[in-house]
Amino acid sequence: VSHHPMIVACHCEGQGWKFWGDSNLKSKFWGRSIQLDPVGVLTLEFDDGEIFQWSK
Repeated sequence: VSHHPMIVACHCEGQGWKFWGDSNLKSKFWGRSIQLDPVGVLTLEFDDGEIFQWSK
């Protein structure tokens, strides 16, 4: 976890599942606007072993 460069992390648990991830922002300046794109991996795991992952 960091402020410069910006890196965020999260962790959540509930009955039968766990969720965690980390992400940073990729930025592009277009002259009159800015584009911010999240980059990282998010993971959702269920107690039965099934896992879903999202990445950018």
